[in-house]
Amino acid sequence: MKNGWRKKWLQKAEQLLDRFGAWAIMLAFFVPGVRHPIHYIAGILKFSLKKYLLANFLASSLYSGGWTFMIYKFNQKVGIKLVLLSLRQHLSIALLLFSIHLLSFTFYKVKLQGE
Repeated sequence: MKNGWRKKWLQKAEQLLDRFGAWAIMLAFFVPGVRHPIHYIAGILKFSLKKYLLANFLASSLYSGGWTFMIYKFNQKVGIKLVLLSLRQHLSIALLLFSIHLLSFTFYKVKLQGE
């Protein structure tokens, strides 16, 4: 059952790599599901090492830089201390939301194994 799921994502990654080349490697940083398989496929297809390294460097810089910028701006506008204080005051709501998320994820995984 799991192999079918893995095979699906590997095939999707191979199609992306064939169609878009280095752009697919860069795009994979931002697309869950193909983020890891695209790198395996690049190795299997013997993708150019220079292009691969350049694409990874650019995409990881954009990805990390984007998250760093958002967190920095979030802290300037809202303040992380305010968020942590609010989280502590509303801990029961945060735990409830986390539990719902965890149950949804578990249900999704169980459903995938059943297919």
